[in-house]
Amino acid sequence: MKNKHLNDKNFYSEKELKKLVKRGTLVKKLDKGTSCHLDASNHIHEYKKSFGAVPVWNMFKTKIKTVYAVFEGFDGEIYYYEYPQ
Repeated sequence: MKNKHLNDKNFYSEKELKKLVKRGTLVKKLDKGTSCHLDASNHIHEYKKSFGAVPVWNMFKTKIKTVYAVFEGFDGEIYYYEYPQ
């Protein structure tokens, strides 16, 4: 699935990023407590573009349950990493 229209944007809303996660491929679910900022920066050279990170909140929106770092591969597919909090 090619995502030519996604390459034209520099900012992606939380809703857009969650849609990308739903249709993307999970690369790796990391251990709880792994820093998404430090780890995702190590993977950025492996992908064509970084779309950013999106938090998923608990039911009451008081605590972040997990964070997804979303990337576009050189093949045009969407890939993401899951960081449980």
